[in-house]
Amino acid sequence: ARSRRDARAAWPPEPAPPEPTLVLDTFDGDTIFEAGFDPASWMNSDVLDPNEGLDTPGAGRMEFRLGVRGSTQPGNSCELANRMDRDLTGRRGVVFSVKSDAIYRLWVQVRDANPALAEATESWSASVRTSTSWRRVAIPFTAFRSRNAHTDGALDLDQVRALVFLLDQGAVKIGTAGTVWIDDVGLY
Repeated sequence: ARSRRDARAAWPPEPAPPEPTLVLDTFDGDTIFEAGFDPASWMNSDVLDPNEGLDTPGAGRMEFRLGVRGSTQPGNSCELANRMDRDLTGRRGVVFSVKSDAIYRLWVQVRDANPALAEATESWSASVRTSTSWRRVAIPFTAFRSRNAHTDGALDLDQVRALVFLLDQGAVKIGTAGTVWIDDVGLY
């Protein structure tokens, strides 16, 4: 009787992520993404790992060290970014696979044009918790939020300037070193 009650009270299983309608990168031999990091951090500039794919050999790799332990410098970050202008009108979200050597909080960002800001782009973020085994993740664009005090209030899908996977001090502790793998990035 107890096991039946526990089964009825359990959370429903997470629905399977949708299939992509457009694949952006499979990381099989080449990639549209590149490494980026601040001067106090480090990231391997070779972002392709030919031995770590989910379904096929090849994955994007974020081998990183975030800042220097004990540093108080703001803005420490490591990123895997594609800075290509895109019109994502009609798309509902981003879908990808992720795995890591430990559990981290990873920001997924869509950056759109916002000429009112000094950098002319606004970052819209959603976070994902990584796992030591591969998992497929879908994030609808409605889940992305801007933390900019001067936001224009809307993620403009017709004016996307970058897609970014980001580790910063809001996601992991300064001095943390590790690896996150990303595979089969697409849109649905």
